[in-house]
Amino acid sequence: MQYSQKTLHKKEIWVTANRRLATYLRAQYDKTNIASGDTAPDALVYIPLEQWVIEQYQALKEPHVLLMPAQELVLWEKLIEHSLTTLHPEWALLSTRGLAETVKDAWHLLKRWQISYTDFRNHESPEINAFYRWATLFEQTCLKEKWIDRGTCTDRAIAAIANQQIKLPCSIITAGFEESPPQIQRLFKVLSQACEVHIHAPVVSECISQKMSVESEEAELIAMAKWAYEQHLENPQKSIGCIVPDLTSQRHLIERIFNQTFSSRTIFNLSGGFSFHHFPLIRTAFDILNLSHKTLDMERITRLLASPFLGGAEQEMMTRASLDISFKDMREPHMDWPLLLAFSEKKESCPIWVSRMQEYFNRFQSNSVTQTLSSWRNYFDEQLQAMGWPGERALNSAEHPQMQRWQSLLTEFCQLEAVLQKPISLSLALYHLLGLAKNTVFQPETSEEAPVQILGALEAIGLSFDYLWVSGMTDRNWPAALSPNPFIPLHLQRLQHMPKASHERELNYSRALVQRFSQSASEVIFSYAAQKEDQRQSPSRLILDVPEIMPDNIKISRSHNEFVANNQISDIKRSDDYGPEFQVSQETLHGGASVLKYQAACPFKAFAHIRLRASSMSTMAFNMTDQERGMCLHRMLEKIWRLLKNHQTLVQYAQNKLDALLRTTADEVLNAISKKRPFTLRPQFLVLEKQRLIAQIKSWLEIEKTRAPFQVIALEEKQAVSFSGLPFQFRIDREDELSDGTRILIDYKTGNCSPKDWFGARPDDPQMLLYGLTKQPTITGLLFAKISAKQRQFEGITAKHEEIPKVQSIAKQKYDPVNTWDSFYTQQSLALHHLTEQFSAGFAKVDPKYKQQTCRYCDLKPLCRINQKYTSDYTARD
Repeated sequence: MQYSQKTLHKKEIWVTANRRLATYLRAQYDKTNIASGDTAPDALVYIPLEQWVIEQYQALKEPHVLLMPAQELVLWEKLIEHSLTTLHPEWALLSTRGLAETVKDAWHLLKRWQISYTDFRNHESPEINAFYRWATLFEQTCLKEKWIDRGTCTDRAIAAIANQQIKLPCSIITAGFEESPPQIQRLFKVLSQACEVHIHAPVVSECISQKMSVESEEAELIAMAKWAYEQHLENPQKSIGCIVPDLTSQRHLIERIFNQTFSSRTIFNLSGGFSFHHFPLIRTAFDILNLSHKTLDMERITRLLASPFLGGAEQEMMTRASLDISFKDMREPHMDWPLLLAFSEKKESCPIWVSRMQEYFNRFQSNSVTQTLSSWRNYFDEQLQAMGWPGERALNSAEHPQMQRWQSLLTEFCQLEAVLQKPISLSLALYHLLGLAKNTVFQPETSEEAPVQILGALEAIGLSFDYLWVSGMTDRNWPAALSPNPFIPLHLQRLQHMPKASHERELNYSRALVQRFSQSASEVIFSYAAQKEDQRQSPSRLILDVPEIMPDNIKISRSHNEFVANNQISDIKRSDDYGPEFQVSQETLHGGASVLKYQAACPFKAFAHIRLRASSMSTMAFNMTDQERGMCLHRMLEKIWRLLKNHQTLVQYAQNKLDALLRTTADEVLNAISKKRPFTLRPQFLVLEKQRLIAQIKSWLEIEKTRAPFQVIALEEKQAVSFSGLPFQFRIDREDELSDGTRILIDYKTGNCSPKDWFGARPDDPQMLLYGLTKQPTITGLLFAKISAKQRQFEGITAKHEEIPKVQSIAKQKYDPVNTWDSFYTQQSLALHHLTEQFSAGFAKVDPKYKQQTCRYCDLKPLCRINQKYTSDYTARD
């Protein structure tokens, strides 16, 4: 690859727009000059502009101390917080940290565009007027404390260069400055008056650009990865660039796709990184430090129990998982320290966990205590040590750099003391430490000399490749959407062509970038996803004139067998619809009638839930769950009918006595359940729940009064029956005897249900059918008692009676062609026998009855993998 470039000389400084470009140019120099016999490669310096300016300022040895970025942000936040409510009380609802970041950006924009904030005095906009006051306070504070920010530091360096206070090299070469704000232009102008200044602008001599449409964003990334893979196989020494504009948001997906595509992680380098607090090692540290509250977040406890970075994690791996399940079964989103420790001790399965937690709790510092940041750092170290962080096992190669960065982060944390200038509370100390971690982008160690480079759009400026793919070229991304800074007058931003302030500026800037990419490689592909979610997308106007090609015309169509062989991917598919037969003598049948319900919904669901005992873990609930509300209703109705016993007693019961009964019964039921979840079901909540429950049941009893006379003969009765060779155990909510001696079954329901659930070869709710079959011929009616906020009524079918409100006989039902009670029982008996025989035979096919509807709320999707399929047409085509 040939490109134009100034001849390299010693005693030069290369000043670049970013660190990556400096590293790249240094590597290019090493390849071209050391190979030709250059024995003094260190004579050249490659350095990002910001770092070079800071070094020049520090060489002046001025009394003003340069603020670190984190220190400057905290200073802005401090100044804003002290005056926020006096300026605009409603702004108190805003995030002070987010506001400070935007104000800080505004300050540096003005510095880069050489505009004075003093012009904003008495501006009509409240935001801009507030910025003037904050900027004044910021400048006064820096002057008083002898601090200097980075924007002002650049101005001071420019003045020093103009006054010949800084010793410059004979030649300076700039690279990667596609667009320079006035401050940088002024710097380069002053430099050019003191030494030689050259612009490095590599241009590929022969370029071929093409564009391509891909169906989805994921398919676009897959195609890009396979293209890069094919190019590398064919030309291992060539450089390949893959540009992804929204690299940060798609980084996880990109990493997964390229790891699946390439046989070695060393072949490609993924630029950028993640916010430091997202890494598991660091996330665990913050989870530990945030235990310093009287009330604990149980989601945090769950993460800690699963973390390998705690003392005893290796020894108690399985028992901690069991303890976590026990905590989840409580469904409490919060818990206090004494209850947590008592519950953990009661299980007697995790002594190291209990010991560590007890030691942590003994060191606990109240949030009312204030200390210096250095004292809080010591406290953090002690609490992390108490929990055994970072764990017993040796840290791997990825975790070692994270541990080193954690130590430097704590040092930066202590440096904030110079700005805060007073002791602070524990919660505020954690706030600042977490803020530092969130604003720290950490990239795992990678090879920046790998043949395949995956970059963001701005990182790629100034780089050259043999082959280049630029993704995301839609009209939504190029040019970018506007996002002007709210603390600088909009007309001024547009007049000065500031970033993201005008469509004209964004169009021109994007056009320049696309032009630069078109000249950065001998072969360039621009791609765009034709669809995102449910919306169609169009290519950017900037590539409309670029010739379009079809995916089949580029190198992503190597045979699938070779692709699989190189990546060690197995594509063997097996079909096995049967598991082992159910052995009554060797296995216990769990689940009661739900066995047939699952078998009807999906045979695999029955096999997994009943035979494998697979289920999702319970989740935290910040309120009573639907299941708990239903259980309260069942227990309350059971207690009431055990006392009333029949219709006559209900009708004759005095209203005041009935009201008292409802109140007493509700108290008993709610108090019993609140003991299991004391933090969620507090007294204030139970008062409201009691009112709701009483009103619900009171209105239901009014419906019961309209029925013909009946006797309640069974409540929550447990049954053990044998059906088609399987032993079932279950219970029915209620059984009533009518005046003619026949009986009906009643099932209380608080959710959606319908009599149609009892019909067909795969009935949705076979429990009442199964119970009825075992009691034939005395049962002549099946009823749902629908008791919910929206509906309170009976629904069901009977053999011939129509004395239940809104319930029709079997002859008048509309759910199935059968019209007699005997034929209904005969037909559904066959259906249940068939389901039972399937289950006994081990039939476990993934076959949901209603397809997506059945699977929507199923917790077994990761196990059955019904949604497992190729994610793009290109993979399927291979």
